[in-house]
Order: sequence, then structure tokens, then C-alpha cells
Amino acid sequence: MCARTCDPAAPPTRQRGATLVVAMLILVTVTLLSLSGVTTSVLELRMARGSQADTETFQIAQSGADYAISTAGALPTVGSTGVFRVVDVSAEPLFATQTGESIRVRAARVRDCALPPRSRQGTSAEAYKAFHYEIEATVDRNATGWGRNALTQGWIMLGLGC
Repeated sequence: MCARTCDPAAPPTRQRGATLVVAMLILVTVTLLSLSGVTTSVLELRMARGSQADTETFQIAQSGADYAISTAGALPTVGSTGVFRVVDVSAEPLFATQTGESIRVRAARVRDCALPPRSRQGTSAEAYKAFHYEIEATVDRNATGWGRNALTQGWIMLGLGC
């Protein structure tokens, strides 16, 4: 019963290289799975970098608009409405740029001497007038590979009658 399988001097059977073939198949499978994982990781890193760049350039543009709103004299108070005026942000260290990058902030008075929102309800707000502004901030960082983002923001400033 055990003559053929238990005898060390018996001739080898046909399964002589099966272990090698199975090991090679397992090795190829693991290699393909590893390469797929590396490719996926690289793509996810690129997507994360793109998302980071988009968020960062948007935040810089938002900061430029906030700077125009908060800086005295940045918003035009006289002159024609609808004419954009460039707001100089170069003196602010927050907006320091690298070579090839640019930050441009512009502001325009869109409408003068309008009633403030919701002032038709018989309140003291009627003594004030609203000046409507539009602020555009553009951040261009394409030269350094970080993309471009633009923001347009409306702003209402209350003042005494016109």
C-alpha cells in the first residue's frame, strides 16, 4: 500500500515542478497588487496636492478681498460707479509672492446712495445710505504649479446721507 509513495528510491512523480509554478503565480499576483497600490497612492497624492493648491489660492484671494474691505481708502468713494480701481496689496507681507506669481485686487462702487437692505420697515436705517461695492481678487500661481483662483465679492457699506 505504501510501496510507491513511501519508498525514497521510487522514481519521482509528474508533480515535480508544480510548487515552483504555484510560487511564481503567487509572486506575480502580489507584484501586480503592489504596483496597483503604488499607482493609486500616487494618484491620491496628486489629487490631494490639487485640492490643497485650490484651497490655498482661494484663501489668498479671500484675504485680498478682506484686505480691500478693511483698509482705509482702498474702496473708491468718489468718481464714476462701475469703474474698477486696483487695490495695492504689495506692501502687505501676507501677499508676498514668488517669481511668476501674481495677486490682483480690484474694487468698484457699483451703486451710490441706495437705501440699506430692509430699511423700508420704518426704522432709523432710513437716515443712512448704502454704498454698494464689488471686489475682485485674482491669484495666479500657475508659474509655480499651484494654479489660479478668482473671487468676486459684493460689499455694502453704510454711510450718512449723500
